[in-house]
Amino acid sequence: EVDGRIEAAIGDGGPGGCAENTDTPRASCEAYCNVSGHMRECVAYAKEHGLMEADELEEAEKVIAALDSGVPLPRQCTDARACKEVCENPSNVETMRSCFVFAEAAGLLPPGIDREKAEKVFRAIEEGRSPFGSPRDFEQCEDPPNDEVFQKCIDFATENGFLSQEEQELLKKTGGKGPGDCRGREQCETYCATHQEECFAFATEHGILSEEDRERMREGVTEIRSHLDQAPAGVRECI
Repeated sequence: EVDGRIEAAIGDGGPGGCAENTDTPRASCEAYCNVSGHMRECVAYAKEHGLMEADELEEAEKVIAALDSGVPLPRQCTDARACKEVCENPSNVETMRSCFVFAEAAGLLPPGIDREKAEKVFRAIEEGRSPFGSPRDFEQCEDPPNDEVFQKCIDFATENGFLSQEEQELLKKTGGKGPGDCRGREQCETYCATHQEECFAFATEHGILSEEDRERMREGVTEIRSHLDQAPAGVRECI
């Protein structure tokens, strides 16, 4: 649907006439809108013609609001592609910090990331104490590919105060592994989607669930069973 709207918009010349007098109007408009100085014009055009998905439009408007408030783009951000490359693969800590400052001002930081935590990571990289060379490399701690990476993530988090005492105790109890030996949020969420009883038992055994959570889950199971008991015989047989 959006592609159709883009073709229609190109037909009327596009923002700044980027689609006029060219054999490749789409590529020409992408190049035009990649230039940071054309950002406001292109976002306004895209909004008017429904050319961006809601989440893309929201992010673009946050970037514009940050620029309007006087927050500078990282030095190497000459266009949208360059900004993405620079901030996803920063060459030094100064660039990391400038990308962080802009993302913070624009409200684009991932959940759970704040200035204090980021600064600890930046300092560790500067001082050679970090197990990874870039903040982006820390993303693998969400779903460690092997035991070595997992241990590096745990050691760094413990040394820098990213784990509470309760979380450290839990790691000692479980050895850092969840039900079915899953590791990381993504692995464990995937596993628990199809092994709910095992995961519930694991969480109860290791004190991950509060008494309130356990009671609410028990009530839910009781209610489901009650409804099943009252269901017609044919329905119960199918279940």
